[in-house]
Amino acid sequence: MIKGENNYKEYLGNYNKTRLGELVTDYHELCAIYGSEITKNIEKKKKNDIIEYLNSNLNNFLMFWIKTIDNSDYQKLKELLTSKKKSKKNLVNDNEEFINMLIGKGILFVKEDIEIPKDVYNVLKELITNKEIISYRKKNSSLFDISNGLMVAYGVMDAKSYRKIISSFTDNALLKINYYYKKDYIVDTKKVVSNKLQNKKRITKYLKATDYKEFSNKDLQELGVCTYHHNMKSYKKLIKMLKNNYVFKNSDIMYLDRTVVIPYLYNSLNEEEIANKNLEETVLNLFEFKGDKLKNKIFKHLKEIRKEFPIWEYRGYSINEVK
Repeated sequence: MIKGENNYKEYLGNYNKTRLGELVTDYHELCAIYGSEITKNIEKKKKNDIIEYLNSNLNNFLMFWIKTIDNSDYQKLKELLTSKKKSKKNLVNDNEEFINMLIGKGILFVKEDIEIPKDVYNVLKELITNKEIISYRKKNSSLFDISNGLMVAYGVMDAKSYRKIISSFTDNALLKINYYYKKDYIVDTKKVVSNKLQNKKRITKYLKATDYKEFSNKDLQELGVCTYHHNMKSYKKLIKMLKNNYVFKNSDIMYLDRTVVIPYLYNSLNEEEIANKNLEETVLNLFEFKGDKLKNKIFKHLKEIRKEFPIWEYRGYSINEVK
């Protein structure tokens, strides 16, 4: 990614009216969230008029957008704007979803290289250090984490209960959730359903079971960012056991989380048989065992962690809590 020679307006000139209309729609979604006035039917006017409209609202667009990104994307944006050329190249290569999102919103443009207009670059550099914007953005990021956490805990919720929780946290919460491109769930007028839950009978069954376990906002945030298990005794026992048997550093703990624990707990919430099969394959590929004793210990600890973890079928209660 390189800082381009031209301004935003000049880059927009390479787009057709359809593409410009997409950028207008995106900007207007942000205006609805933040209560800003819009020019109706601007996308039906001449191409130069649309470009002028987008360019004149560039600062507003970037300010609204940066308020509405999560912590992870904020850190990536900071790196993209401030790191050296080699680091930027690695960041672009390693974060395809993030880069494609920036291209889709007309923040980055694809030429021979991926370029950022120089005025967009300058505005973003100022915005990422604005304390008021940083504070507001953190609240929105917490909203996204809590919303993710609700889906990790329950898989499906009736829309009324879901809206009550997220609306108590921030203004225009549902509009922000709908704008959030990473959400792995569908929100409609009756229910909110994780994309991992496809079985209609299960969805109906879970919706009828109204005895939800209640979680604190802190717990929901930790579920949303896949760190909830860090507080479990069974998880701490697993880490201690691994440190006693292997050369196991903190970086290895992060790797274990990413490749073993998180897929087992967070990505297979309602498919016990598949979860156990994938777990066995992953552990056998990652670790070397001289015998069955240590292998069995690792599996035992991992399954103990799962028994402490929220289960959709039990509406957020764990196996241990139910039994």
